[in-house]
Order: sequence, then C-alpha cells, then structure tokens
Amino acid sequence: MKVRLARRKDAPELIRLAAQWLNPLYQMQLKTKILLGSLRDVNEKIFVAEHEGKIVAFIDIYIHWDWMTALNKVWLVHCYTDSQYRHKGLASTLINFVMKEINWDWFFVDYKTEEARALYLKMGFKQNSNRGWLEIYQKDLKK
Repeated sequence: MKVRLARRKDAPELIRLAAQWLNPLYQMQLKTKILLGSLRDVNEKIFVAEHEGKIVAFIDIYIHWDWMTALNKVWLVHCYTDSQYRHKGLASTLINFVMKEINWDWFFVDYKTEEARALYLKMGFKQNSNRGWLEIYQKDLKK
C-alpha cells in the first residue's frame, strides 16, 4: 500500500470514492465542489492510499494555526475507503500517516458514524466536546 499526496488529476477517483457513501445527488454535487476546492486550498491536503495503482482510500485534512491558543491544529475533514477495501486498516493507515507526516500539536476529528467513533477511540483519541449533534475527538501529537 502506497500513501501519497493527491494530485489534481486524482479528482475523478476521489469523487468516485466519496460517491459510494453519499446520497442523494445534491450531496454529491456539494462534495464534488468541496473536493475540487480542497485540492487547491493551501491549508487543506488530501492524501491517497493506492493499491496496485488504484486509489482505494483518501483522507482530507485542514491545517491551521490557532492564534487564540497558539497551537497548530489539524482537522480531519473527510476519510473515505472503497467499499471493497473496507475493514483492512486503510483509515488507520491514512490517519497514522498524517499524524507522522504533519508536525502539529493537535489532531481533531468529528464523529460521523459509530464505526468512525470506534476507530478514533481505538487509536487513542479522547472526546473533546459533545454538543449532541457534534462530538469532537482530539489527540495530542506532541506526546
């Protein structure tokens, strides 16, 4: 499995992966715009996992320096895995890659599914806040 930074030409594959998990069509159109914007945004990075030259998973992160706390923070925006490659550790591989590759203070994720929540807890993330509609988990990368 090879992990690398996404390129503009990867956009159709990223959209194909995201489409497996999104419904209805208007959400797909919104995600398409977001993904294409992410490839251009200097504060956002998309990393892909390839198997035999095919993109089988990707992670989209937003990086920023929080001037109020004087901390560097990374937020996980999207993480999608091809349905045929699920439950093979790709999400963990991508998250671990980003945590090692990006030298920042905190890594934040929000809970979207029970599977994601279980993964974050297994990886050592701690619940940061719970507003009912949004749960945020964080991991201190400096430890």
